[in-house]
Amino acid sequence: MLPSMDDNELNELFRRREACLRDGIPREVYVEAVERAHELRRTAFAAAFQAFLRAFSGGTHTDPSGDDSMIVREWRGWAALSKADDYPKHFRDRVIPELCRLDGFVGVQLTRRRVGDRVEFVALTRWQTMDAIRGFAGPDITKAVVDSAGAAVLIEFDTTVQHYEVVEEAVSS
Repeated sequence: MLPSMDDNELNELFRRREACLRDGIPREVYVEAVERAHELRRTAFAAAFQAFLRAFSGGTHTDPSGDDSMIVREWRGWAALSKADDYPKHFRDRVIPELCRLDGFVGVQLTRRRVGDRVEFVALTRWQTMDAIRGFAGPDITKAVVDSAGAAVLIEFDTTVQHYEVVEEAVSS
């Protein structure tokens, strides 16, 4: 079983996610939403947070083109068991703040599981449009974006990614 976050880690997460606040959402409302979302399974976090933002904004969230579809970008990497906590720390400290600065970025999940003598990570980023992904990845959107510090703590990682259109989404109430 993977360890859960302690209060200090949660407080740090809240502090860093402040950078992701959308205009007009009061801090206490945002913190309440993150606390609620943390209680849900890790695999449902991004969907729950997006649903909260939709509910807060009156139930609608569309990109400027009028297309309400969401795109999920999937990437995988592997680390030695002895470095199982190094990549999530790098992800929290460096990757999330950078993603939060990008137009069209909606959310992210980093999941992990033990596979033999190593740990597999799956990063699922959520984007409003393919143009937003191009703003992050450049013209070749199938190419993975892995900085040198992230690559240094991994023993292997995908050099390409997959994109999926979200066709259905449900959140526990």
